[in-house]
Amino acid sequence: MTFSVTLVTLSDEWTSLGMRINCNLKSKPSFIMKSLALTIALSLIVLISPDLFAQDHQLNIEIGNIKKAKGKVMVAIYADKEHYLDSQYAIPGQAQVTESGSLTIRVEIPYGEYAIGAFHDINDNDELDTNSAGIPKEPYGFSNGRKGTFGPPSFNKAKFQFSKAGQVHRIKL
Repeated sequence: MTFSVTLVTLSDEWTSLGMRINCNLKSKPSFIMKSLALTIALSLIVLISPDLFAQDHQLNIEIGNIKKAKGKVMVAIYADKEHYLDSQYAIPGQAQVTESGSLTIRVEIPYGEYAIGAFHDINDNDELDTNSAGIPKEPYGFSNGRKGTFGPPSFNKAKFQFSKAGQVHRIKL
């Protein structure tokens, strides 16, 4: 009788990764042998699984030029041109502002191409305040240091490549 346990994972970095444990039992399998084989297999899976599933895709977004030590900084991360500036499709992030200068917002996202919009919500009302003409009254910025002329920059101008864990992307408000 053959007793087999297989662990296979798929991810963007591994096309397939597998582990197989076989126990060939020539005589009548006993309960103890089956239990022992299962215990060994499960122990190996538990020991190995943190390494198999660990993926550090942390992007550090450093927000600079914060002038007032109040409110919060909010970011919206966009993964594609079609959904750019549509908050329904944004990956959100935020951090309380406790001092002027700069702060870092850390997000876990898959590697890829992104554009980021950020603003300092000084009055802490969860929205970018604008004047009657629609011009922002609170500090804002976009990835790649882009600012739009009559509106936000295009996705193509603001996009950048996120390709390594711990990567830092700076946005000046």
